[in-house]
Amino acid sequence: MVAVGWTVLALVFLDEVLAVAAFGLASLALWDVGHQRLAVALLMFSVVVNALAQLPAIARLPVEAQRG
Repeated sequence: MVAVGWTVLALVFLDEVLAVAAFGLASLALWDVGHQRLAVALLMFSVVVNALAQLPAIARLPVEAQRG
């Protein structure tokens, strides 16, 4: 069961890396076609959402949900 848990965590990490790459490429594409403000806004949105997810109160939610 531990191996399954580590596999799931590895897949979640891969998913996050791909999401960062997608936001980065989308922002680069927006910048390239002349939408610099939208590119910066998209990157800032991604940074803010990821920063909020690191807050202790938010990070505890999955553990608290399991406790019921």
